[in-house]
This record gives sequence, structure tokens and C-alpha cells, in this order.
Amino acid sequence: MQIRLLLFLLMCIGQAALAQPPSSAFIVHDNFRESTLLGYVSLYNDNSNRLTIDKVINKADGVVNFKLVSDEILSLGFDPHHHWLKCNINNASSQSQNLVFGIDYYHIDDISFYLVDSSHTIVYRAEHLKRKTSIADRPIDVRSFAFPVFIKKINR
Repeated sequence: MQIRLLLFLLMCIGQAALAQPPSSAFIVHDNFRESTLLGYVSLYNDNSNRLTIDKVINKADGVVNFKLVSDEILSLGFDPHHHWLKCNINNASSQSQNLVFGIDYYHIDDISFYLVDSSHTIVYRAEHLKRKTSIADRPIDVRSFAFPVFIKKINR
């Protein structure tokens, strides 16, 4: 079984975040602890397997048509195509946040994670991790796939 996930988190920082409709971004407040992000994650299936992160970033508002994921447990079946997941996160807390984005699914053959700020700049990337990637070589030393997410506080 091949499952290839490409995760694309757009961190909404500064005035660009404030201009977005409130329902499009997950808001992190001071009391935030954890979330499934249900209702905030969007999916795009790339049947061509040719999209790159640069193309997704530059065309996410038009050509690449992400659709909101409505199921709490996302099932991609035995589809060998690339699957892009996107979530917009806005830090409305009183301080910068160090968060962890995790996926607890063992049967992933290739996963890449991109953290992108509101100016469409990649601020963190972890590419081509596999289920056979040793724990010591993962971004966070855990059995599942977990990635660090640092979000600056919004200066108002």
C-alpha cells in the first residue's frame, strides 16, 4: 500500500491573518491544548503527482482546489497519488506558541511537511519521511509522525 501525504500548513501571522474570514483559520488562544483540527483541514488529491510545494503555495487560491475535510478520520484508501492537506492557523494568544502537528498513521510510505507563513515563505520543511525512518531521524523523537510548529504572536 502506498500513501503519500504532503502537508501544507499556512501560518497566518500579522495583518494578513486578521483579514481572513474567522472560519477559514484555526485560532490558537492562551488556553489551547490540543485539537483534531476537524473543520479546518482541507484536502487536494494530485492525480498527476507533479505538484511541488512552490506550485501549491502560489496557486492555492485558484488552480489547486482544496476541499474541506468533513470526516474526523481521514481515509485515503489504497490511492497511490499525492494527497495535499492544508490547514490555516492563527495565533491570537498573548505569546508565541510552540506546537506539535502530528499524524498517527503507520502505513505512510512518504510524507513531507511544510510550514508556510502568511507571505508564502517556507519557514520549515521536513521531506520524504517514511514509516521506516528511524525515530532518531524524525523531526520529533516519537513513533508517529510529528512536526514542530512555531507560531509568532500577532502584534496588534
